[in-house]
Amino acid sequence: MSLDFWRNVAVIWLCMQGFILLLIPLAIAYGMVMGINWVVAKTPPLFHKAQGYSRLMRDKTDLYAGKVADPLIRAHGAAHRTQTLWTKVIDLDKQ
Repeated sequence: MSLDFWRNVAVIWLCMQGFILLLIPLAIAYGMVMGINWVVAKTPPLFHKAQGYSRLMRDKTDLYAGKVADPLIRAHGAAHRTQTLWTKVIDLDKQ
């Protein structure tokens, strides 16, 4: 066995190692690309669903805020009307 034989074996061995070591990052990159494609395919329906939930929360919040605020606004208006009436009555007594 001459030195040429071992040189050829070493070259083939290094090529195989390089190929295997490059195959691992290539497989990882391929998996990442496939994962990103899967995420991109799944996001529009999920965004549509999330938008539906957001719209439902907004509508319910408006409904319950109105139910809570309407009596308070009416009570404040009645108190203001009463205060205005008393102010006018007191002003009439002074004249």
